[in-house]
Amino acid sequence: TNTSTCVNDGTIQLTPGGGVPGYTYSLDNITYQAGNSFTGLAAGNYTGWAKDSRGCTASVPVTIGTNPAIVVTAYVTAATNCETSNGSIQLFRTGGTSPFTFSLNNVTYQAGNLFSGLTAGSYTGYIKDSKGCIGSLANIVVGPNCAPPKPNVFTKNNDLNIIGNTALKVNAFPNPSSTEFTLVLTGNSNEKVVINVTDIMGRNIYNVRDNSKQQFHFGSNFKPGIYNIQVIQGNQRKTIKLVKE
Repeated sequence: TNTSTCVNDGTIQLTPGGGVPGYTYSLDNITYQAGNSFTGLAAGNYTGWAKDSRGCTASVPVTIGTNPAIVVTAYVTAATNCETSNGSIQLFRTGGTSPFTFSLNNVTYQAGNLFSGLTAGSYTGYIKDSKGCIGSLANIVVGPNCAPPKPNVFTKNNDLNIIGNTALKVNAFPNPSSTEFTLVLTGNSNEKVVINVTDIMGRNIYNVRDNSKQQFHFGSNFKPGIYNIQVIQGNQRKTIKLVKE
């Protein structure tokens, strides 16, 4: 049998014919064993030997190949908008040895290949086969595009500058995350932004004040758990939950 791509598990089983029973078996014509099976073999070319009770030997060439590697593809359904969590990713594969499990963080695996309740963002899909071999596909994008907004646009009307000022919106992705979070703020206010992250015990974990950035990256050092993030800009306040896996 052929070997997997991530572990040497090829096998050879030798069957003698003729000679005088009382056979032993070898793959190098030096060390012989009573059993006719050889396991844990890598891909390559081998020579199998059988020796009968009179010391007569016979040989046969054997080639062990490699099972196909796991190739991952994905079907994506976009979220309704940047504030909802109704996007989905369905992972598919070719190659590998069944049964398979599926993951979006290479930590927690599940039997089903569908992941729902996703916010807009970029994900990596993982598929693991029964031998422990893993295939992955990076940059699986769940829409819509929630890139930071363009800078304020000034339009001149009767010598007066009119500045658009829309409500503050906050989006964090990926959420849940096993690495870091990306926080995106939308709205045209130029007031200072205050971001506070607390754990479920109310302890302050992360704090930042800034009046220029509209995208923040943090959380790579957070422990697994649930966190509350509060964003304050002027008299506007937004609170969302973050899940670190």
